[in-house]
Amino acid sequence: MSAIEYRVRAGKYLMFELAGERYGIDAMRVVAIIGIQPITPLPQAPRHVRGLTMVRGKVVPVIDVRLCLGMPEAEETAETCIILLTAGTSQTGIVVDRVHNVVDIDDRQFEDLNEGIDTDAILGIARLDTTIVTILAVDDIITFTRAGMR
Repeated sequence: MSAIEYRVRAGKYLMFELAGERYGIDAMRVVAIIGIQPITPLPQAPRHVRGLTMVRGKVVPVIDVRLCLGMPEAEETAETCIILLTAGTSQTGIVVDRVHNVVDIDDRQFEDLNEGIDTDAILGIARLDTTIVTILAVDDIITFTRAGMR
């Protein structure tokens, strides 16, 4: 039994796509889904931090999740969007290729991860019919990003 197993819980997850693969995040953390908009680069920020944008009058950091996960950059398309997430009392945006839907995932759908797999940003792996979905740990992605910006 891996340590990651204790972090996984049943609930509602927003499904999205990166590089043709399905990912999910805790839907309760999602504030909004917005189209891609101008992002001001942040000097000396880590490569995966795209910069800052304005959402409803607030300045919000924007993270490229592809780069957080070690994937190559991608060209933006009409389906590229920003998922706005709560992070304590603030908000953070993550750029994704495409948003799908919200699904309920129960404990029986989660699979154990093999020991030795780097799971810093991964909350768990779930089976949805014939699709494998990687569930990301929102707090770990945001913490990793904020640590890199200090």
